[in-house]
Amino acid sequence: MHAGGSGQKQFTTFATHTAGLYQQVPVIAGSRVSFSIWVYVWSSSKDGFDRSKDAGDYRVSVGVDPFGGTSGGASEVVWSRWVQKYDGWVKLRVDGVARGEEVTVFTRGQNAWRVKHNDSYWD
Repeated sequence: MHAGGSGQKQFTTFATHTAGLYQQVPVIAGSRVSFSIWVYVWSSSKDGFDRSKDAGDYRVSVGVDPFGGTSGGASEVVWSRWVQKYDGWVKLRVDGVARGEEVTVFTRGQNAWRVKHNDSYWD
């Protein structure tokens, strides 16, 4: 955990994935919105948790759908740039303008290669 008592882990073992979470949030239409979250990535062919070795090209980003849709693949979703950082917490952020009375925020983790550990921890 980065802080607090709970978070979310996404992972595969010797496999690739595109994984994420979403949450719909009530807002005032036309308001500026910002979503940020901490993420830690461990991508490694070895078991030493404190250091990624021979990583699986794991990258992460966050998004916001200003219309409140629930598909991360929708063209309306505004995504942050991809970030690839291993073995340390990084804060991701995306901004937008609400087009309705609800927005949806997304997390996304994706790896290109199958290695033993392709894990992301979200807080």
